[in-house]
Amino acid sequence: GVSQQLVERLKAVASKVKAGDPDTTDAKIGCVFSAASAANIVSMVQEAVNDGAELILGDLKANGAFVQPHIVLGAKPGQRMWDRESFGPGKSEW
Repeated sequence: GVSQQLVERLKAVASKVKAGDPDTTDAKIGCVFSAASAANIVSMVQEAVNDGAELILGDLKANGAFVQPHIVLGAKPGQRMWDRESFGPGKSEW
């Protein structure tokens, strides 16, 4: 009964957090390992959405090694997003 409220609150918080260079912008999330890592993350999200998951937040884009926050609802076992690590460590201030 409270799941929709939780999703909306997560979306409200995550939508305020931006990825970028924390040393030169007000971004709170830095880059992932590489542009290829960022493209892989976006690919995982896109595959899950194509397979029925719901994209709650995100633009399904990578900008070099930066990926803005995404929230996906309904990912399931068998999807890469469920079965594999979908982040690449980088500098984070959040």
